[in-house]
Amino acid sequence: MTALAQVLQTWGCLVSGSDTKEKYFTDEVLRSLGIKYQEGFAAANVPAEVDLVVRSAAYAEDHPEVAAALRRGLKVMIYPVALAAIVNNAPRSIGIIGSHGKTTSTAMVGALLQEAGLDPTVFVGTRVKQFNDSNALAGRRDLVVAELCEYRRHFLFSKPKYVILTNIDWDHPDSFPTPADYQRAYELFLAQLEPEAVIVYNGDDQNCLAVMRRPEIKNRFARQISFGFGPACDWRAERKMAIGSQNQAKQEFIVWQNNKEFGKFALTLLGEHNVRNALGALIIALQLGVEKELAAAVFSTFSGTKRRFEYKGEFNGVSIYDDYAHHPTEIFATLKAAKERFFKPKIWCVFQAHTYSRTGALLADFAKSFLYADEVIINEVFASAREITGADKVDGAKLAAKVQEHQQHTQFIADFVATAAYLAAKMHPGDILITMGAGDAYQVADLLLAKNQEKVLSN
Repeated sequence: MTALAQVLQTWGCLVSGSDTKEKYFTDEVLRSLGIKYQEGFAAANVPAEVDLVVRSAAYAEDHPEVAAALRRGLKVMIYPVALAAIVNNAPRSIGIIGSHGKTTSTAMVGALLQEAGLDPTVFVGTRVKQFNDSNALAGRRDLVVAELCEYRRHFLFSKPKYVILTNIDWDHPDSFPTPADYQRAYELFLAQLEPEAVIVYNGDDQNCLAVMRRPEIKNRFARQISFGFGPACDWRAERKMAIGSQNQAKQEFIVWQNNKEFGKFALTLLGEHNVRNALGALIIALQLGVEKELAAAVFSTFSGTKRRFEYKGEFNGVSIYDDYAHHPTEIFATLKAAKERFFKPKIWCVFQAHTYSRTGALLADFAKSFLYADEVIINEVFASAREITGADKVDGAKLAAKVQEHQQHTQFIADFVATAAYLAAKMHPGDILITMGAGDAYQVADLLLAKNQEKVLSN
């Protein structure tokens, strides 16, 4: 919602809104642009003169402001519909879809186009350093890059001209009861696009391949480009060694196009998954006229997005990172990448599961996802606002017990204060701490770093 507000304000619209009283990085973004907003919700917040009301899909029609707007006969739409109106009207629109890697891929595409001087408009799921620490770029209306979410099939409103399909890995079980339901949503998304659309997809992902091989999709698009590490991919990457010191290391990779070497690249982000993200972004950027040499320069300095293995600081010689990983595949990939990068230091992982439905449905997969951590602490589950029940079926303690079957150095500590106190007593200089989850486990890192500040002030 904040990204949309920024873009519309910059494009000349008068924007105002309402938000919860919780503090987010977006508060400062809105203030810097002079966008007025109320903390808390009330019917009186809806302006006397307004052309359009956009609501988060998390809020229903009985929300006080939505209900007031409907009573007044105002035009009301959910965010995915408003975003789609911009995407669908742009002659060059790029939609990034998939279970994992959407945010990083979107930010990479946006950074490549921005550095090429193409002045894109970009909607991304979190803060990006290259975007002035914002989650949007408000540029041309005819060149739009958007992260599109599959939850409740919201991405079906959008019909971009270019697509990156990062992967398909069952998620959101409250919306998609089975893996087949989830995969079907992607089939429907692709089947609705114009035949002239360019589809760039992960050729290593079996679910992506299954979707792309369906006759109604395989025979629909003339321009289908696969990417990955496998020999059958149209564009493939070959990872080389990491260069540089621990916190400044880069991973090098060679890109091959149809088995012919295309170029060498270096990426500041760690992990095999980020090389794959970069490869998909590179292909799209090349389609839009970005030069190979410029792409290499952008990747070599691209510093990532907020909460994607974000370095937070040090506590008593312990390096602290925070990551948004909340799905078993993401946890495994991030911890594996961390072990590749750091190797010898002990890796501590504090994880807070996000939603009871996901935790219960993927419990067996969660149990095996922490193998690259040396010590694991599981906090209580972060319950989504859309979930009323679930703790009776699975909670943090049950998750910790399941993880312990595969990683014996696992324990359950429900709250963040107790977790921070335990870590402060047990960690040693040189260790690595990663806080993880889509909720607010980052507070553990904040508590430890606050202890550092207290020490500085007391000296």
